[in-house]
Amino acid sequence: MSDAVNKAKEFLLREGAFRLGELLTEAFHPKTKTLSQTAVVDLPAAIRMLQSVDDEIPPAMEKVLKQDSFGRLVNAFSEAMSTGKKIYFTGCGATGRLSILLETMWRRCWREIKKVSPEMGEMEDRVFSVMAGGDFALIKSVEGYEDFPDFGRYQLRRMGVGSGDIVVAITEGGETPFVIGTAWEGLDAGAKVFFVYNNPTELLCRHVERSR
Repeated sequence: MSDAVNKAKEFLLREGAFRLGELLTEAFHPKTKTLSQTAVVDLPAAIRMLQSVDDEIPPAMEKVLKQDSFGRLVNAFSEAMSTGKKIYFTGCGATGRLSILLETMWRRCWREIKKVSPEMGEMEDRVFSVMAGGDFALIKSVEGYEDFPDFGRYQLRRMGVGSGDIVVAITEGGETPFVIGTAWEGLDAGAKVFFVYNNPTELLCRHVERSR
C-alpha cells in the first residue's frame, strides 16, 4: 500500500506538467468530432470524414516544403552525408515507429544501390533511429518511459552521437520529455538538432515550460 501511496504523491507533484488540454494536438479535429457516432450508423460516411482530413495533408505538406527550415534540414543532410557524419531520428510511440520506418527505408534504399555500386555500401550505416523504450517498445508499450528526458539523453548517447552529426527529434505535440532529452543531448554533443512538432510554437511555449 505504501508503494501505491508514494506513486500517487509523485503523480500529484508532477501532474501539472502534463496538462496539455490547451494544445491543438490534444484537441479533437472539427471534421471528425462525431466520428464514433457516425461509424455506428453509417460506416461509409465515417470513412469519408477521415478522408476529408487526409485531403488537408497535401496543401499542408506543400507549405512545409517551402519553409526555410525545411531547406536548412535538406542542406544539413547533404553536408552530413558528404562529410561522413550520421543522422539520428528520435521519437516516442508513433513518432518512435516513424523514426524506425525512416531508418528502414534508408537502409533498404542503399542496399539496392549497393548491388550496382558496391563502393556506396557504407552509406547504409549512416542513419539510425532512437525510440523511447528501445526495440521492446515496438512489441509492448513501455509506460512512463517517455516522461523522462534523461532516458532520451541516455539512449542517444549510447548510439554514439557526436559533433557534426544530425539529430531530428520528432514529437507529435512538441512536449514529450524523452524526445526533448534527445534534442538536448544532441546539442551537448555538438550535433545539429532539428525539432519537429505540430503545435504553433507560441501556443506550445506558453503552456508547456519544458518546451520553451
